[in-house]
Amino acid sequence: MAGLGAVLALRHGRPGGGPAPAVPTRVPPELLQGYVERLLNLDDFELLKWLLLSKKNGIQNYKCHLKEQDLKAYLYSLSQPGALTSLLNYYRNLFSKLLGDVDGVLVPTLVIWGDRDLLLEPEISLLLVPYLFSSCHIERIPMCSHWVPEDQPERVNQLIWSFLQDND
Repeated sequence: MAGLGAVLALRHGRPGGGPAPAVPTRVPPELLQGYVERLLNLDDFELLKWLLLSKKNGIQNYKCHLKEQDLKAYLYSLSQPGALTSLLNYYRNLFSKLLGDVDGVLVPTLVIWGDRDLLLEPEISLLLVPYLFSSCHIERIPMCSHWVPEDQPERVNQLIWSFLQDND
């Protein structure tokens, strides 16, 4: 299947304005190489800024919103060669392993998920359970985005500390 390329839904504008129906198009895999990385780099990382800062997807806890210097540090780190690819490979591998041949995790595991994560729906956390052969504790944090440690640092620290105490 990988050799056949991927199907993308391309949008073409209508002459009178407004979106046209998506048109499935077969794209050779070599053209997709680095596509998401290039998309995230566009317009001085505008999509990444939106993902981190928007009211809908960004950090929900107003006390923890990123300051300008924090945002600059994130963007500087992500602008380094290979950084975006490494970040994206985490997610690419996560889902390939969920669907592939996995031996499973034999130690107690804590999964912390924000219930307002728009990048990874909270229900995805349940897909991990069959691969966690020891005790699995899934903790969903209300009013929390994809950026869990940045959004709710005190709660995350409390959950990790309790988990470590209980599994000592």
